[in-house]
Amino acid sequence: MDNYGILSLIPPILAIILAWRTKEVILSLFIGVFAGAVIIAGYNPITGFIHTVDKYMLGSLAGRYYPFPISNGSHDRDYKSGWWDFGNR
Repeated sequence: MDNYGILSLIPPILAIILAWRTKEVILSLFIGVFAGAVIIAGYNPITGFIHTVDKYMLGSLAGRYYPFPISNGSHDRDYKSGWWDFGNR
């Protein structure tokens, strides 16, 4: 793993400032993740965009350990209660 040093602070600071100034949290988080992916991809914005969508966004939606990546906040209760796991009934 490479050591990015101070560059690792750019994506979260960018996301926080954008969310604060624009009040668009989801878009600000996407831009922050994109900025981090561009840094990791060697400053290539095309590869950074592909990694943002494929590896980070779709990868989190297809996670096998946590079936509720996007929800309204009740996912912890639903996950712990096991209502979604019909194989155990």
